Amino acid sequence: MHATEFITSPLPVGEGLGVRARFEMYICICKAVTDGQIRQAIQQGACTRKQLIECLNVGRDCGKCNAEVREMLNIHVPRIEASPCGHRNSLAA
Repeated sequence: MHATEFITSPLPVGEGLGVRARFEMYICICKAVTDGQIRQAIQQGACTRKQLIECLNVGRDCGKCNAEVREMLNIHVPRIEASPCGHRNSLAA
């Protein structure tokens, strides 16, 4: 295996055969936080960037990941009048 193959071929998340491979992407390099960790925190009730900062420390150092964190919140927090945590969702109709 060449070095370039190793770099461009991340390991899939999941165990055993028959599990659909899912590649994790680092959103916050400073704190080594992946998109999967952010999705999991959102599924467990985090619905604001402040809550993700408190939970995962994402976005506290250099701040370059804040746009991606906001985008993930916009995609994964349900677009309803009030989100599961009680905060009003800015994308609500």
